[in-house]
Amino acid sequence: MGRNPHIFLLPLLLCSLWIAFSGPALAAPSRPLGAPAEVLKQSTVLPARPVIPPSAPALTTPVAPVTPTPKVSAVSGTLPLQPAGKEESEERDDQWTRGASREERLSPLSARELEMQQRGIVRAEVRPARPFLLSLPFPGTLASVEVRDGELVEKDQVLAVLDKQGVERELEEARLAMTAALERVQTMQEFAPKEQEGARENLARSADRLREAEERVAMTSLRAPFAGRVTEIKARAGQHLRRGEAVMELAEQGDLEVISQVPSTWVSRLQPGNIIWVYVEETGKSYEAEFVRFGGRVNPSVRSIRAYSRFVNIPDELLPGMGGRADYFPRQSR
Repeated sequence: MGRNPHIFLLPLLLCSLWIAFSGPALAAPSRPLGAPAEVLKQSTVLPARPVIPPSAPALTTPVAPVTPTPKVSAVSGTLPLQPAGKEESEERDDQWTRGASREERLSPLSARELEMQQRGIVRAEVRPARPFLLSLPFPGTLASVEVRDGELVEKDQVLAVLDKQGVERELEEARLAMTAALERVQTMQEFAPKEQEGARENLARSADRLREAEERVAMTSLRAPFAGRVTEIKARAGQHLRRGEAVMELAEQGDLEVISQVPSTWVSRLQPGNIIWVYVEETGKSYEAEFVRFGGRVNPSVRSIRAYSRFVNIPDELLPGMGGRADYFPRQSR
C-alpha cells in the first residue's frame, strides 16, 4: 500500500494553528486566580495619547512659585522666629501707648519700649494710695446699697444698710432682760447682802448685753470713714455676707499715686523727692509728680522693681485705673 504524500504536512499545519491561537495569550498579563475578566481588561487597556498636530500652538501651564520650607532647628526642634511685620510692630506700639495691665508690664519689651526706657520713660498707672475695703462687722444680709460705683461720698454718709430684723429682735430681748434685772434688784433689797450682790451682777450682765445690742443695731448702717470716691461695688442687695466680707471699695479723695515697673538699675539713680512728669492718656494731659519710694522686692525674671510717686496737685479729673507713661528723667529725655 502506498503512503499519502500529504501526511508530512499535517504536523506543520498543527504547529501553525497553535502559534496563531496561543500568541495573544502569551503577550497579555496573566489574570489572578479568581479575578473577573473585566479586571484584566481594564488593566490591559491603555488610554490613547492625544496627537497634537504640528501647527497647533504649544500648551503652557503657569507654575506657582515654590515657597521654601523653613528649616527646623536641630537644637531646639522648633521653627525659627520670623521678624515682626510693620502692622504687628505698630500694634505693639499702640498697646504701649494705651498703657498696659500688671501682667502686660511683665511681658518682654518691644523695640519701641526699650528705646523709651533708655530715655527714662516707662508705663504708668494711677491707683489709690490707701484703698479702703468697707466690710461687715458681723454676719448678715445686705438690705440695700445706697451709693453707686464712681460716686463721690462725704464722711459718715450711709453707704449700705444691713437687714435689721435679727439685731432688732436681739435688742428687744436685751431690753426685756434689763427690765427683769432691775425688778430683781429692787425686790432683793429686803434679802441678805449676798443675794443682793448676785442680783446686781445679773443687772450688770444685762446692761452689757443691752449695750452690745444697741451697737449692733447702729452698725447695720455702714458709713463712709472719710470723704472720697466709691471705686468698686463688691456686693449686691439681698446677698448674705460673712463677717469681714467686703461690700465696696473706697478711695480717699485726692489720695492717688503713680505706680510704674522700672529697671532695677534705677535704684541708684532715683532719689525720693525727684520730680517726674506723668502723661495720662485718658485726659491727654501731663501732671507733675514726686517720686516717693521703691517697692520691697526686685522681680528676678525681668530685673525690674516697682516705683511709687505722688502727684503734686491732684485734679478731680484723675481716676484710679487711668494710665499712660511717666518720664522719670525729664532733663535727659528732652
